[in-house]
Amino acid sequence: MKKIIIVGNWSWDHCEKAFSDALEDLNFEVIPFKVNENSMHKIIQLIPLNFFTKNLQSRLIKIAQDQNPDFIFFWNATHISHKTICNLKERGIKIISYSNDDPYINSNKPLAQKFIWKNFLKYICSSDFHFVYRPINIIESKEYTNSPIYLLPPYFIPHTFENIELDKDDIERFTCDIVFIGHYEDDIRAEYLESVYDLEMDIKLFGTGWNERAPKSFINKFGKTERLDQKNYFKCLKASKICLSFLSKYNRDVYTRRCFEITGSGNLLLCERNNYITSLFKEDKEAVFFSSKEEMLQKIKWLLSNPNTLEQIQKSGQRRAYLDGHDIKSRVAYFTNLITEKSYKSL
Repeated sequence: MKKIIIVGNWSWDHCEKAFSDALEDLNFEVIPFKVNENSMHKIIQLIPLNFFTKNLQSRLIKIAQDQNPDFIFFWNATHISHKTICNLKERGIKIISYSNDDPYINSNKPLAQKFIWKNFLKYICSSDFHFVYRPINIIESKEYTNSPIYLLPPYFIPHTFENIELDKDDIERFTCDIVFIGHYEDDIRAEYLESVYDLEMDIKLFGTGWNERAPKSFINKFGKTERLDQKNYFKCLKASKICLSFLSKYNRDVYTRRCFEITGSGNLLLCERNNYITSLFKEDKEAVFFSSKEEMLQKIKWLLSNPNTLEQIQKSGQRRAYLDGHDIKSRVAYFTNLITEKSYKSL
């Protein structure tokens, strides 16, 4: 049995926790290491200075000495110094680094963000395996490391939506033709959503940032927007006919976790078109795409007028999501094959 320490915040169930569970299913012994566990004041968590994190790093070295793991997996671990990484490598431990954020460019980031990633960008040069979230990060991270670089996209977790049932209150709260569940961003999404509303289509909106940042005219139409927890998120998807997905321009996304959750849970994905997402799902067969507001509205009308086609796309999209391994179990199996050098092929 291989042993791996996962160093991260452990704040979100779909990140380190879900990955850990899948690793254990593949016969790995997982040792959690939480960088924010009573070891740092909240302010210090945002300041990756070695002076403030000396105790944290000493604790990690001590655990590595006691446990003698085969691997240490650093997931968005911004408070670890290059010196500590070198110390761990000297013990024969394989170092794995990953960020599901976008730390490699500085041009559009505030100063605090640049500072947070300073350690991470310095120590990945000593990684044995480096994983990135989006395709463009493969190219960009070569500026910081010569280690093997692999794509590790997001995934869906089947048990989070299996056996979801809607009661009477859920049906009243969530049922609609079109839904968008996501954060506000100053891009096309508000304008596009408003265009659907203005045509008096049955649309609902959930997510964060809308109440604080969306234009007043938008808020007047959609009202107060609420954030959904995981269970209600999947209830809302199930109660909707069409699930919209907008891609963050700030994060330079070509897909999001929701692209795989929507298709994986058997719902219809209507997403902004790009070359990468259209290589994953056959257009108008497994998912539906748009490049303009007019095309989005046209696709919505087409789908609502053809319920049999809509249902077939839902089923085909879900089949594709499983066949191509976008579920957590398949994604982690791909990861373990790479780090145990059973495979060298990136997605």
